Amino acid sequence: MLRLPVKVNSITNLSDARYCAGMGVEMIGFSVSEKHARHITTEKVNGITGWLSGVKVVSEAFFGEKPDHLMLHAKSISASVIEIDACMYKPLSLLDFHLILRLNVGEWETVKSRIPDDALLHLMLEKTDLIHTEAIRAICASKSTLLNLSKLELPEIDTLLTLITPYGVSLDGGNELSPGLSDFEFLAEVLEYLEA
Repeated sequence: MLRLPVKVNSITNLSDARYCAGMGVEMIGFSVSEKHARHITTEKVNGITGWLSGVKVVSEAFFGEKPDHLMLHAKSISASVIEIDACMYKPLSLLDFHLILRLNVGEWETVKSRIPDDALLHLMLEKTDLIHTEAIRAICASKSTLLNLSKLELPEIDTLLTLITPYGVSLDGGNELSPGLSDFEFLAEVLEYLEA
């Protein structure tokens, strides 16, 4: 059991998805954006999710796709959550779906007045953001927030989570080296660290 909710972003293979589900990850995301480096087809997503139980599926958009396209795609992969960039959010545009709004620390002041109360934030962290712990803490205190830890190392993650208590964290999916063989060393290291 993990001590914080975890989302794994842009999954591309069954190995990662099954590992995440087995470790108790709450959400797994799949890229809807065809030009995104980690995009996979609807058929492949459904092939992967057919092997899973107990995880929420997130439809992730990266290039400002239109709301009707996002909702259609989310329905086609049985996603209950849509994730978009916070700067792209327009009120009432994605009815019937839970929302995750992705942003970086520098965007917060610009977008915070438009964030709906029930949306989950996804704060994309860089190593350079570690000097802004007060700003990160303020964002986490203001809204339920997932901190993306993918660009940090475990000692930095440990320090950050000692100083700040987010709603949850996120990690980027790994790459499949060959069918059934995935490189999830970092993913495994962080998930094991997060075990209660």
